[in-house]
Amino acid sequence: MGSKRSGCIEVGRRSLGGVLLLLSLMSACASSLDNRATRPDRLGHDSAETLFAEAFHEIHQYYLQPISSETLAMAGLARLDQDDRSFTVAEIGHTVVFFDKDTAIEHVPAPAPDDADGWAEVVATALVDGRSHAPALASASDEQLYQKLFDGILPKLDRFTRYAGADAARDQRASRDGFGGIGITLDYSDGNPRVSTVTPGTPAAREIRVDDRLAAVDNVPVESLTERQVINRLRGEPGSRVIVTLRRPGRGEPIMVSLRRALIVAPTVTVDRDDQVAVFRISSFNSGTVQSLADAIERMRTELGRQWRGVVLDLRGNPGGLLEQATGVAALFIDRGQIVSTRGRDPTATQDFEAHTGDQTHGLPVVVLVNGGSASSAEIVAAALQDHERAVLVGTSSYGKGTVQRVLTLPNQGELTLTWARLYTPAHYVLHEHGVVPVFCTSRAGASETAADPAARLAAIVEHGLHPQGVEAQPRATLADPAWQRLRRDCPVETEDNPLDLRLAKRLLHDPSLYAAALSAPAVALAQQSGGHSDAAPLQ
Repeated sequence: MGSKRSGCIEVGRRSLGGVLLLLSLMSACASSLDNRATRPDRLGHDSAETLFAEAFHEIHQYYLQPISSETLAMAGLARLDQDDRSFTVAEIGHTVVFFDKDTAIEHVPAPAPDDADGWAEVVATALVDGRSHAPALASASDEQLYQKLFDGILPKLDRFTRYAGADAARDQRASRDGFGGIGITLDYSDGNPRVSTVTPGTPAAREIRVDDRLAAVDNVPVESLTERQVINRLRGEPGSRVIVTLRRPGRGEPIMVSLRRALIVAPTVTVDRDDQVAVFRISSFNSGTVQSLADAIERMRTELGRQWRGVVLDLRGNPGGLLEQATGVAALFIDRGQIVSTRGRDPTATQDFEAHTGDQTHGLPVVVLVNGGSASSAEIVAAALQDHERAVLVGTSSYGKGTVQRVLTLPNQGELTLTWARLYTPAHYVLHEHGVVPVFCTSRAGASETAADPAARLAAIVEHGLHPQGVEAQPRATLADPAWQRLRRDCPVETEDNPLDLRLAKRLLHDPSLYAAALSAPAVALAQQSGGHSDAAPLQ
């Protein structure tokens, strides 16, 4: 159907035989619905049919668990008729019946359960008939009705599968891949757009200041525009020009500047130096993350030289992002070997991601900070460095989001983000619901008295091979769910940054013998013996 597929653990732009990850088939419809060749596009019928056919095909082929198009369509239609009970849809035997109050207004044969095209036709016909008989549906826009249908469909899937309408999808694509713009962020908190940040190196950096007020875009006053309209006017093709009118505090006359838009990729990496330790904080993973971190590592190598003692990789509060960016970040610290594996129902979901480029820090000690806000791509990086004994983890248990999503750009320019694979770490345990658990737990609710003292903590783990509570360690891939629950319970999830995390990290990096002992400590020393039952599915 010619839709554009874009990459976004969302998987990014990694190609599989020409198909972009993060990622219809047209089958014969056996129903006796009106032939589309003789039916006009009544109130968006054909547009809706095309949209839901693509969505149903995508779910049928790629979703982690099999689910029929019939189940999805009827769930969506059930949500649709909640808003106006004068129009309802019911499946009676092998027939789908549309009702205006208690009167049947149309009967159509129910398609086969997995007939995506047939059920998309049922949905589209229901939208047309519903608008003809229900005032609440008649007054709704196409997009509002699509959203209602997906609101009914999505609860049949997992919580990470989601739908975004055209505006939200545009913002998601901009966040992942960048956009043509000038490099400012606007604050509308008082109703008038104020420049709250100006990104260095962007077109705005030389002409616009923080606290400037935006007065007009291309000579159109912002008072006449919605916030969305302002954003859309500021953005455009890289290389095109936009005229921005500003009011600057302390200056009477407005300032008018003409700027040439550039590709703006939101910065995700910040760098701080602390006594020969480089602290790299990654807020999320977009298309520029790997290059930004690689550049930051090179700058630190130049500035610190032989005085560079180690790296803190701060992934706290990082919700994830693009899969290939996560694997690229992990590869900056690993010479070679597996970073993560993906496994799903569709054969194309099976992939192994390896490090090939070599450790860009040349073996410098690394401490990774994680907490309950570290999810998805952040957990890939943390687990890979932990499993390769390349970093010591400090913080709290991570979120535990170990699935991969592919993104389908729909005909309405919305997006369906669909869960299609599970993630497995180099140690062959599944990340989903388990996440990563640090060696040094700083949870305020669960940390022992020794947690703040690395030496005392290691005395309990390394020298005795035991957790302070006396529980034996075993490989994570062999842990059953009760053991994982115990592991995470002993280091509870917390989402706020704990100042103790960074203090522990620096303490480890300034004591090579302590760091070395922590690196080889059994990272699952908190887990209870599970009798050898494995929770992880075998890697095929």
